[in-house]
Amino acid sequence: MERLRISRSLEAGKYVMLVIGLVLITVLFFLNEDTNTLITCAIFLVISGVLYYLFSNAKTVDFDEVNMFISNKKGNEVIPLTNIFRIKLTMTQINNDNFWKIKYTGEQGEKLAVRILPKRDTFEVFKRVVREKSPSVEIKNWSHSFDLDQ
Repeated sequence: MERLRISRSLEAGKYVMLVIGLVLITVLFFLNEDTNTLITCAIFLVISGVLYYLFSNAKTVDFDEVNMFISNKKGNEVIPLTNIFRIKLTMTQINNDNFWKIKYTGEQGEKLAVRILPKRDTFEVFKRVVREKSPSVEIKNWSHSFDLDQ
């Protein structure tokens, strides 16, 4: 089995936030006499800056039949599929697509997690392969507002 990506690319969101930020800076430059406009643009500029930061630091997650690979700007991490102990739906959504939380055991035995916005077709394959490699994995396809493990 070749390496398949299970997380969606959020790279486009980074560029959308960059364009929104440039538009807001232009509005601030030309419409600087109205206080309400200044405050509103400044608030949205901060929000778009935070979203730009989050989108640019998003992790990509791939897998093959043995390992899960987490990549970001800091480097790559290889996790054996047998170390995954929970795959859980979260309540966080973007365009009616939910984020999922994958919990796994790290190299030193610590419990770690990664959140992804999965591709539907490869994510189902991922869940099936993880279930084959680790039959005790807990896969939760539901979430509740009182669930504090988001």
